[in-house]
Amino acid sequence: MKMYKKIVMIIAVMILGTTIMAKERYESAASIDLARNFMDRLQVQQPITYEEECFYFGELTLYSAILLSQFGYIDESGKWLRDKPEYSLLCELIRLHASDYFLHGKKTEYFFASIPKIKINKKLEDGIFNAFIAYVQERSDYSYLQASKTIIITYRIPQKKLDFPILIDGESLASQLGFSLNKDKRIVLNENAFSILKKHLMKISN
Repeated sequence: MKMYKKIVMIIAVMILGTTIMAKERYESAASIDLARNFMDRLQVQQPITYEEECFYFGELTLYSAILLSQFGYIDESGKWLRDKPEYSLLCELIRLHASDYFLHGKKTEYFFASIPKIKINKKLEDGIFNAFIAYVQERSDYSYLQASKTIIITYRIPQKKLDFPILIDGESLASQLGFSLNKDKRIVLNENAFSILKKHLMKISN
């Protein structure tokens, strides 16, 4: 529990540190480009490097830190215990399920971006922390198949990076990947998903 709290604290400081003094300008086009680039990358049959993860998500984000801790790369304070991995644990876990994110066949794709409104002193203001990117796929043929799919991706405005929560047709991607609370109320990757990811990482590293 102590290790988990420290990791969460480090991440919170990273997220809040650059936003506490001033509101950042949000560039919707740039956020859409990053999300679109990531979705395209998931469809490439090539392992995603840790360097690429940092490009898309930044370093030591919540779910990444959880995986790095479970695989023995960092300690409870977030300090590196060994060389950084060649391949991204988080992005490879996501890529293992890539077939679930895309409609197959002829389709039309749309990207939308928006900043949620926050009520402050009875007045609605634009949020300064997160924006949301919607990636919508709509099938233009084969009506007997699934007609559409919507993915919602969080975008951290100050860091200009993608983040969780990510929703696939309204369902949490983190839960689908195998993240859950253990008996100590800590978020971990469950045993089955951990074993599958471990075997996958060993395979691509050889």
